[in-house]
Amino acid sequence: MSRGYRHVRPRANLVYSVADVMALYEVCRNTLSSWVQAGLRPVDGHIPQLFRGAELVRFHKLRQARTGQQLRSGEFKCVRCKAAVFPEPSTLQICRNDDRAASAWAQCPDCGARVLKLLSETECNRLEKCVDTNTSLVPSDEYKMPDPAGIGTDQHSSGPEFESANDRILFAWQIYAGKYDAKTVDAHLISIRDFDRFCQGKSYSKVTKEDSGAYRKHLIERAGQRTEQGGLSRATVQHRSSHLKQFFVWLSNEPGYRALSGVGGYFALPKGLKAMSGREKSKVFPSLAQAEAMLESLPARDLKERRDRAIFAMCFLAGLRESALISLRLGHVDLERKEVMHDGATLRAKNGKTFVVNWFPRTPAFAQVVLAWVEEVRALGLRDDDVLFPDAKVLASAARWPLEGRETLTPMRTASAVDAVFARAGEGIGTRYLPHSARDTLADLGSKLCRTTEQHKAWSLNLGHSSEEITRRHYAKVGDARKAEIFEDFEVVELYLDEEKDLLLRYYEYQIDRDDPDFERAQALVERRRSR
Repeated sequence: MSRGYRHVRPRANLVYSVADVMALYEVCRNTLSSWVQAGLRPVDGHIPQLFRGAELVRFHKLRQARTGQQLRSGEFKCVRCKAAVFPEPSTLQICRNDDRAASAWAQCPDCGARVLKLLSETECNRLEKCVDTNTSLVPSDEYKMPDPAGIGTDQHSSGPEFESANDRILFAWQIYAGKYDAKTVDAHLISIRDFDRFCQGKSYSKVTKEDSGAYRKHLIERAGQRTEQGGLSRATVQHRSSHLKQFFVWLSNEPGYRALSGVGGYFALPKGLKAMSGREKSKVFPSLAQAEAMLESLPARDLKERRDRAIFAMCFLAGLRESALISLRLGHVDLERKEVMHDGATLRAKNGKTFVVNWFPRTPAFAQVVLAWVEEVRALGLRDDDVLFPDAKVLASAARWPLEGRETLTPMRTASAVDAVFARAGEGIGTRYLPHSARDTLADLGSKLCRTTEQHKAWSLNLGHSSEEITRRHYAKVGDARKAEIFEDFEVVELYLDEEKDLLLRYYEYQIDRDDPDFERAQALVERRRSR
């Protein structure tokens, strides 16, 4: 075993079963039991054990933070994985020296490295007894020391830092919520945990209509505050209200919670607040010309910089979301057909959608960069099952990639590389845009290019939307300022209805008699056209 747990990131608001924790950290049940003995706290004293994600974070941060001077009896500091650990007694070797303090060697249970510790006489005697009796090195209550000053629950971490009686029913809800993707579950849990915090961990079975009404009032007050004062946006407030209403509707159908049947309705917001939160806002996104200028400003001196250019270009060529983009495989890109296979089974795709993306029109500058990148990584030896945009550390060793027997290149853990390249590209034109703005740019382009209902439908499907309504409602929104400009254009720009176009055509082809009422209408249109 040669690993640590620094890169394992539990979701703070989630509740984990024993099997979940074992799978997340890739450990056996005995290791988890030793963690519990060493201070990992289950949600309660019942079986089967459950663990909060925030508690897993706290426990491992505590192990990382503890220094050699703060170790408990039987606890070793691993130099490799930086954790404070209790080794298995079978790996312990104690060395007594006549003129020096005793020392002990053991194996780190996390990463397998050798760990060393100097022992006092008292600790040496206790560890020898543990070895002789093959009992855990974790000290019993009489040996336990208090946590060092400044070490404990991280008050600034995300997730619950309060006692709650609701973790078991939340675990049951998580099973029900398995129909949602992970991000949706996290969003709901943030709302539920915030209500938990507001009620100070009060059992849901004792929640009253007064509690939900008080929380609604609390949300409304936060909607009127500035962000730096702890305020929330109206959209966030509406989401919190909606999430809690849905949760309590589900909860009221569970055994022991039937009395909560009317509580969910008390989270509903006033109509005025909902109307304000639903008000259209103008989205900020680059024009296609600006996006090309941003692409041009990105350097291409080395492999990483060329990868970043290709990441940026692919956003505008195929309109992929960040999570799908970084998990894209080389085999998903078809250069001949100018397509990208959005495979919900292998990509980190929203709602697991699978569809084919045709390269968007008016994007030849972006296509050229993507084509060059695909050719370059093919020449380096990338296969169809390799990720198209490898991590920078992986790229740094590209010259040493073996031709045979190499493991498949896997996606980056986060989309931070996409955020970073958009930030750098924005510096080139003096404005910063988010990666998702590329989809807004493409939606706006579609609104200008598409003329028929069928074209609008095809464009929406290419963005991964099931209907044009989603594209119109959530992308390239029309705010008040833009609406005013459009209405000014109604007065300035020559816009004609189809019947007016037909009337003008008949007029210029001398097909209207002077006695015909349409003749006067046609003349009025001609005069209006001349006056402009």
